[in-house]
Amino acid sequence: MESDITFVTSFRSFEAAPDAVAQCSAAFSWSLERLSVVAVGDGPGVFDFCRDKGFALLGRVRSAADCGLKTSHPMLRDMLRAALDYAKTGFLCLLNADIIIPPGFHSRLGSILLGARNPMVTGMRHNVILDREICTIEEYLRAWQELPRVSLEGGGSDWFAFHRRLCQSMLSRMPDYVFGATAWDNWLQWAGLTMADPPINATAVLPTLHPQHTQKSLLVGGEPNIDVAPAVLYNRRLYYSSPQQASMYDRRWRIL
Repeated sequence: MESDITFVTSFRSFEAAPDAVAQCSAAFSWSLERLSVVAVGDGPGVFDFCRDKGFALLGRVRSAADCGLKTSHPMLRDMLRAALDYAKTGFLCLLNADIIIPPGFHSRLGSILLGARNPMVTGMRHNVILDREICTIEEYLRAWQELPRVSLEGGGSDWFAFHRRLCQSMLSRMPDYVFGATAWDNWLQWAGLTMADPPINATAVLPTLHPQHTQKSLLVGGEPNIDVAPAVLYNRRLYYSSPQQASMYDRRWRIL
């Protein structure tokens, strides 16, 4: 059950302290759950980090910089195509590199995926503030028990699990989004509501934590804030010019 899921992510540079804390804390939670992780990313520290964690690192995929958008964030379609070619499993789970998963996430997700015909499983993240990296089981459990959580307004999702046949169908219709630069998750929500059978909102049974951080990796041209970063503006133009829009508040989600 569990081994039939390949988890797909993209790591950014580990040079910025807040980003490193978020990514290292997330990866610690993945290691506890023994996830089979395949990653993209060629920033400072990524190769060594993946080697030390036992994560597979794919070759370079097309990035936002290749599209004139400065940042090294991967293009979502190319990232998923590379992961689909690499993975031998029936299911994939795309997740941001800063998402901390709860105890039992792996087995519970596997049960949900196997119990449906062609599902899309996702959930809303909860923002938390971390002042240091989570690197022990005690710190990990304390984060789940004690850290105040705030749900993102609009119902942001940073992870999506689906069968490989749904992934192939999505790739045939997916616009060329920058992964991690806003709105890409809203498009995947639309894809789930339109193409999955069924679309599943598992927020209550599979909660996730998202450490707040600066996203400096998107601010590579001297922009004053994330709202005017080239990759963010690009994704927003792509999303709002299309009828393919959705949110986690749509009544078509099957809520677990």
